Amino acid sequence: MPIGKAARYLGISTTTLKRNTDLWGFTVYRTCGERRYYLISELELFREDARTLTASDIERAGKGGKNGLETVGKKAGNRKRDRT
Repeated sequence: MPIGKAARYLGISTTTLKRNTDLWGFTVYRTCGERRYYLISELELFREDARTLTASDIERAGKGGKNGLETVGKKAGNRKRDRT
């Protein structure tokens, strides 16, 4: 899925998605023109796990702290590994 659609699917900006791709453990495929594509299966897992965030995770992430963002990434990464 192209980066624009992937970001809309997750409800975030393309900048946020680019910035946190490695932290959240997404696999990115690039075309020769440097366009980014994401796996739908990974986005679905991430979106499911984002629903389990606590209010404090969201508050920390909203204040620019990355602990809230890391929490989601770790949960999504663990589920991704469990399914392989």
